[in-house]
Amino acid sequence: MTFHGKDRDGVGSISVHPNRQHFAVAEKGEFPNIYIYEYPSLKLYRILQRGTENRYAHCEFSVGGDKLVSLGGAPDYTITVWDWIAERVILKAKAYSQDVYRASFSPYTDDILFTSGFTHIKFWKMAQTFTGLKLQGEIAKFGALEMSNVSGYHELPDGKVLSGTEQGNLILWEGNLVKAHLVLDAENKTPLHNGMIEVILFEDDQFISAGHDGMIKWWSLAEIDAAESDEILEVAIAPVKTA
Repeated sequence: MTFHGKDRDGVGSISVHPNRQHFAVAEKGEFPNIYIYEYPSLKLYRILQRGTENRYAHCEFSVGGDKLVSLGGAPDYTITVWDWIAERVILKAKAYSQDVYRASFSPYTDDILFTSGFTHIKFWKMAQTFTGLKLQGEIAKFGALEMSNVSGYHELPDGKVLSGTEQGNLILWEGNLVKAHLVLDAENKTPLHNGMIEVILFEDDQFISAGHDGMIKWWSLAEIDAAESDEILEVAIAPVKTA
């Protein structure tokens, strides 16, 4: 089956709703729309308008399914949280001043989000303030580590965050600070992957990383969660499985 987008410059991102009964198509073009379709009928269900200027770089439904986050590409890099059923913007903010690759909700709550891209990862909260609901972002601080572009990341059940680096290692974050820099060999700082870690998934108490080197590796959640650096940030871990 072939499915065509509606706007003239193509499709920027797609996302499937948790109930598998809807999917979102975020398009490209001058002030593109996000189209929500029913599945399997492919009937157009909702249209989200004026969320970005030229194109959508990413969109993703929340774990609860009642919200959708979209990320605008250059030049605005806008992160927008939608009540997609009501076709209404809940919150909108500038994600970063340079390239942003991805925006997503926490897999555990709809009130926490993440964005990542060129030399950064950013942690967001939807917080109730005295002036109303706000989207508050906190940039990660690499500290003594070399700054890195960030593509893959995933939240741990206890709120810490695991992200990949372009050097092929993993960083464990607690808040916006580095808790541990995960490598194969702490003394020689041997990387986990040969090149950038593009994707991080979580399944059956294991993290799965896929890198620019074409390798897929499985890592123990318990080992990563227990990683604790001392006077140096490097903590050695070994893969459970490699493919």
